[in-house]
Amino acid sequence: MKLVVQVKLLPTPVQTAALEATLRACNEAASWVSSVAFEKDVKRNFALREPTYGQVKERCAGRSQPPLSHPRNPAVGQDANAAPPPVAPVEQTPGL
Repeated sequence: MKLVVQVKLLPTPVQTAALEATLRACNEAASWVSSVAFEKDVKRNFALREPTYGQVKERCAGRSQPPLSHPRNPAVGQDANAAPPPVAPVEQTPGL
């Protein structure tokens, strides 16, 4: 049996700003990659990396990885060794 737990992140104001900036960067990069895929009629992941990866990496200079490569990396400006933001449990719901 799986147990599904819903949680709510409680980031600090600094962490909130970093998360929002990261989300905007990811959305911008994903939109651009999507437009390239549409223009070049590319439907395969690896075929799309060739024309886009280098430019996404340049746009995201200063981050540890481009947002499309590893979207689960820590937010920009957040210390990778810092404690995660506190999490408030909401409700436990039995999974399917």
